[in-house]
Amino acid sequence: MRTERTTLLTLAAAIVLPLVLLAAIASAFGLNDQRRQIEADALARANSATARVDGELMAEKSALEVLAVSRAMRNHDWGAVRSQIERVGERRPRWRNVILTDAAARREIFQTVAHLGETRPARTDALDYIDGAGKGFQVGGMAGKPPSLVLHSPVFENAALAFVLTLELDPSDFQAILMSAQPEGGVSAVVDRNGRFIARSLDPKGKVGELATPYVREAINKGRSGLYEGKTWEGLENYTAFETSSFSGVSTHVAISANQLNTPRLRFILLIAFAGFVALALAGAIAAYGLRQLALRRREEEGRGRAQKLEAIGQLAGGVAHDFNNLLAVIMGSLDRLSRSVEGENVRTVANALAAAQRGKKLVQQLLTFTRPHGPDIGRVDLNQVVDGVRDLIAESVGPLVTVAVDIAPDARLVKSNAGELELALLNLAVNARDAMPKGGEIRIAAARAGDMVEISVADQGAGMSAKVAAQAFEPFYTTKPPGKGTGLGLAQVKKLADHSHGAAEIRSIEGQGTAVILWLPAA
Repeated sequence: MRTERTTLLTLAAAIVLPLVLLAAIASAFGLNDQRRQIEADALARANSATARVDGELMAEKSALEVLAVSRAMRNHDWGAVRSQIERVGERRPRWRNVILTDAAARREIFQTVAHLGETRPARTDALDYIDGAGKGFQVGGMAGKPPSLVLHSPVFENAALAFVLTLELDPSDFQAILMSAQPEGGVSAVVDRNGRFIARSLDPKGKVGELATPYVREAINKGRSGLYEGKTWEGLENYTAFETSSFSGVSTHVAISANQLNTPRLRFILLIAFAGFVALALAGAIAAYGLRQLALRRREEEGRGRAQKLEAIGQLAGGVAHDFNNLLAVIMGSLDRLSRSVEGENVRTVANALAAAQRGKKLVQQLLTFTRPHGPDIGRVDLNQVVDGVRDLIAESVGPLVTVAVDIAPDARLVKSNAGELELALLNLAVNARDAMPKGGEIRIAAARAGDMVEISVADQGAGMSAKVAAQAFEPFYTTKPPGKGTGLGLAQVKKLADHSHGAAEIRSIEGQGTAVILWLPAA
């Protein structure tokens, strides 16, 4: 009954919660669209104002270019040039002053607010223009008292810069352009390429010609258009849209009240957070229920599998132990008598066979390991002695095509384990390594200290294992060898020994490059 109720609740959540989630996401994106629309409107206003400012500056550019190619300018008739400028200035009331500078001599020829003939060293901004590009019309920046927007136009002779016409322009017309582009209740400004105010909606008399805030200057240094967060000189927090002209370098900044953007943003974040919480709650409920059921089934299956394996091993061990011991007794007795009558190389052969028979006794113990509730006795074991004791048997088992290299670090020779089980483990691993190298190769047995543990590895140069095979290799009776060629107990014995020794075992293998079986044992 309880399981059915849980299932029904999970299904109800799976139906209702997605609807709530979708509604929250839809509302959140609606608020986000509202915020984007506010940003897009501010950017459009900034773009429009910048374009209108550029239009006015292009008109001044055209007027200066006409003066630059006049006959009087070509004839160096400075009085006539000045007269032409004054006549043009009568129709352009925002012209405050025009300066003509000799680029080669780096001196002023005249300026319209002074008497003709009062020459003086060239202005700094004119010299900067001459030393810089000096090739085309340029909008400089705000300068002088009262602040004027400075424009430079080149005069060429024989394709070389000969003179510079510098115009000081009253920026008041740009104030009108700015105010027409400003949103209701907003704050806006037009600044030159150096970050000085050309026009400003707040306190224009006090701020025009002054540097804008660091937020404004940082924005125009980073890019030509965008949105940035900052404060005005008066401390008003806002988000500002700006557009910078590639023609003049002048940029218009239209500020949006922080509340205008923060309110939709905050609601958007809250709704998205709510939607995320709902999604996590739903996913968590379904995942927890599924994982609980899956874990329950897995434990039941694993329990049944272990019980079946242990039962099978117990029956096999019990059936084999008696007969196998009888056979070993006959074999060992015969070998013992034979050892007394052989001579020469046969003595070693018989000794190895007797040693193999003695270790065969341990096979029964290996089988019984999986049925005993407690493992073998664990104590201090010297790896050098273990390897020396099993070295000859390993050599006989792997054959002449395989060489065995041993490298045991001095600080890794003592471990906590069972000597007999460790000998058997090394023999099992060596035989497995031999089977992986039918054409021969090297088996490397190494031990190194790793903190409180000793890492014992048996590595081969064989065919390697796939990840799927490596994941199952420690299971009892699992083998990839043909029927009759393996019991599937070798690696299982290694894993059992590691567990009983309070250590661990792992397989590192790359197909086509070899396998290393690692046995981690506590250092003694």
